[in-house]
Amino acid sequence: MVRRGVRKKNGGEEPSQKQEVEVNNRDSRKLYEMIKHRNSTSKKTQRIGNKRWETYYTELFREEKEITGRKKEKVELKDSNNEDDAPSYDEYMEVIAQLKTKKAAGPDQISNELIKQGGHELLSRVYRILVAVWQSETMPEEWRTGLLIPLLKKGDPTQCNNYRGIMLLNTTYKILTSIIRKTLTEHTETKLREYQNEFRKGKSTIDAIHVISQIIEKSYEYDIELYILFIDFKQAFDNINRRSLVEQMQQMKIPEKLIKLTKMTMDNSKARISTTEGVTNEINIERGVRQGDALSTTLFNIALDGAIKAAGLDRAIAITTKRTSGYLKQRYSEKLQGQEEQKKGNAED
Repeated sequence: MVRRGVRKKNGGEEPSQKQEVEVNNRDSRKLYEMIKHRNSTSKKTQRIGNKRWETYYTELFREEKEITGRKKEKVELKDSNNEDDAPSYDEYMEVIAQLKTKKAAGPDQISNELIKQGGHELLSRVYRILVAVWQSETMPEEWRTGLLIPLLKKGDPTQCNNYRGIMLLNTTYKILTSIIRKTLTEHTETKLREYQNEFRKGKSTIDAIHVISQIIEKSYEYDIELYILFIDFKQAFDNINRRSLVEQMQQMKIPEKLIKLTKMTMDNSKARISTTEGVTNEINIERGVRQGDALSTTLFNIALDGAIKAAGLDRAIAITTKRTSGYLKQRYSEKLQGQEEQKKGNAED
């Protein structure tokens, strides 16, 4: 028997596989400890210097050039006029109660456990800070910078694009964005189209996959031509155009207060990268939504909804738990009905 390389020792898993397990277990603290241990004990695992990481992520997060012929219009936001009041203390405490333990702290080194167990005085002071940020629509500069940890997915460890970046953010910032997300979701849930099943409460991609499986099965049974397009969004969260995202939020008639707060979280965002050589200088993040940010999944759904609408596909496709879109349902039903009638006719003959 020929052994396939020496990638596992004593029956253990590869370091990247172990890290992936902790990602799936949502234990970011243990994951961060594993990465720090790996970096301090073996520099052969990751042969990429600080300068290369800075260059790679600077290019990745650089704002894309405007499409030729499209005018770059300034996005203007109206005065909020207090249309959304600051969150109540009870709403704030609901978010605190939902903070998960065993999560790695951000650059401020304040853990979720410290906030939850810090007592009434600490909780009250944090709440007052969040209310001030909400009302002024400006946040501390420290909240704009996250710690980016490259996690090897697979392949050559010397290639930057074989890594997935995990962003560690300040806990107080994440509390704020969790509150914003809760309010934002209340406004977007009824406006997002039915075809989006991921990152939505009460929906699941498993149901959508079941619907597709049934369509494939029936198409094969009735000999109907079927074409299915699968799109792999490469670095989907990192490639969202922030200007277009704000425009889409305006088109969805989301309250200006929420748009301003969302824009505040994205403006002048930065990151430092944790590598085998230490921590890099700050780099600017000019596009995309940050991994680990509570707002990311909701903002991704908004951006995707706008992209599908702009492509003219919003009336043609939908695989949902409740129903398929009118267009798809009608066309497919007509096909099945025609095949059924043809089969009956052949049987009578």
